[in-house]
Amino acid sequence: MVNLRFWLAFLGLWTGAMALLGLDVQVVPDRSYIEAGETFGLQIVIPGQQGTTAPPLPAMPGVRYQYRGPATQMEMINGQTSVQVTHRYLLKPDTTNDVVIPSLSFRVGTQPVHTAPVRVTVLPAETHTEPAWLKLIVPRDHCVVGESFPVELQLYFQSIRDPEQPRFSLDGFLLGRSPQPVQAATARGDQSWSVVIWRFAATATKVGTLAIGPAEMDVTLLSGRAVRTGSLFDEIFAAPRDMKRVTLKSPAAKVVVTSPPRVGQPSGFAGAVGHYTLSGSVSAREVTVGDPVALRLEVTGSGSLELLDLAPLPESPEFRAYAGTNKFEPTDALGFEGRKTFEYVVVPEKSGVLRLPVPPLVFYDPVKREYGTAPAPELTLKVRPSAVGQALPTAQPSLTSAGGPAVADMAAPQWRAQRSTRPWAGVGWGARPWVAAAALSPWAGWGAVLAVGWVQRRRRAAAVRTPQELQAAELAQLTRRLSEPGAGFAEAGRAVRLRLALGLGRSPDAITGEVVDRDLIPRGLESGLCADLRGFFERLDAHHFGGATAVEAGIAARDALALLARLDQEGKC
Repeated sequence: MVNLRFWLAFLGLWTGAMALLGLDVQVVPDRSYIEAGETFGLQIVIPGQQGTTAPPLPAMPGVRYQYRGPATQMEMINGQTSVQVTHRYLLKPDTTNDVVIPSLSFRVGTQPVHTAPVRVTVLPAETHTEPAWLKLIVPRDHCVVGESFPVELQLYFQSIRDPEQPRFSLDGFLLGRSPQPVQAATARGDQSWSVVIWRFAATATKVGTLAIGPAEMDVTLLSGRAVRTGSLFDEIFAAPRDMKRVTLKSPAAKVVVTSPPRVGQPSGFAGAVGHYTLSGSVSAREVTVGDPVALRLEVTGSGSLELLDLAPLPESPEFRAYAGTNKFEPTDALGFEGRKTFEYVVVPEKSGVLRLPVPPLVFYDPVKREYGTAPAPELTLKVRPSAVGQALPTAQPSLTSAGGPAVADMAAPQWRAQRSTRPWAGVGWGARPWVAAAALSPWAGWGAVLAVGWVQRRRRAAAVRTPQELQAAELAQLTRRLSEPGAGFAEAGRAVRLRLALGLGRSPDAITGEVVDRDLIPRGLESGLCADLRGFFERLDAHHFGGATAVEAGIAARDALALLARLDQEGKC
């Protein structure tokens, strides 16, 4: 009786816990884009259940559907068994409007289930007579530089073999992450077709009317049909099928790419497009001068996170900062959402309360079509002075007893300093030279420590310079570096930004191609030089998104030296 009550109570608690957790039921179409007149598949995936009743689909105007049965999948990983059931449907739209599958509400056992609505876009029907073709779907005809959006490539075929990976002709676009391709089936008229779908993330890297595609793919077409009687000899003696190697090619898609608007553009905007938040942490809050501290900044949100860079920490005589590694962790298949972590090493140079001046992240939100700012986290360090160079403690404790008279009033010995009549070094053991040396060595060592600390403080004080002096010193170092082999886009871009920052009185991190029209032209800078600077920044942006060869990097270093010389000769910046 006791065991029965125990199991009934356990079953009730288990059922209540599962009801609170709920089921993560997903409604998954096999394609996001179809042509008018095509069929597509729909799956309702219910995890942790077996033998569930098929949920009915609600009435959808102009859409017919047919239930194709369940499929159960069971896996055992590390001794743990997981099971899920998938209910399959076939949908046939009779309309050219998009198919919207509303939120479904049903019960699995005693648990209520609610799903999110799903949309399938219906495109105009195309006429094809070839046995296989490619269809490139670009859902955008306008975007801004740095914006990412999905691109889909569909391969229609009936019988092919030896397909190769698709190739793209890209003008000012960079293709990012792509999950594994998905295969589906559809009906076009009275014929059945197989469809393979690739999904990519495309990012615009420059301004203009640009093209994505065409996409190309090499496959072998199989034609002809062997007569089969069901005999084993058909596999050996049947007539071979005709094979032909072809290259499939899709039409290209045009996209108009513009720069983020200049109206309302805040200072510090460096091209980040999306919607982000910025947080941070340090490995220790209380440190000593010279101790390294790990600084971790984390950007979360949606947009071109994988290509996102943060502005470097500003230079300061209070600390030294070294950039470390960064890591991107996507939360969706194409990498549009997730988080990116930036790591730095900070070494304090002065004692006191040190506030780390992390720059805010300024971004352009293409959905809201407005600029936003992710505020920087408030990060402070309590920096203690180093042991080198500290004076000996001189505090003397009070000789009083708690709640009683002074200790001096008690019968305690009185110590009084008296001048010796003889030098101590010449009395007893003090007459031996090694004893005197041993007695004086701690004082000599402490004096050496004090001297080293004094020298280090004088050197640090002499090294403290203004930010402008630090920038000028860095520019001189970069100019020498640009003349050496191996210099590339990073050194070239930094040198030109430092030169313009010194001339305009701004931070080099705020220098972008916008300063040409906003600041340099009004100052009367020569038009040819302005055009060359504008083109130089456009090449920097293209390198940031798409990379560059060693030859292009060497050309960028040479152009940067020429621009620096022309800016010095012009004298207006």
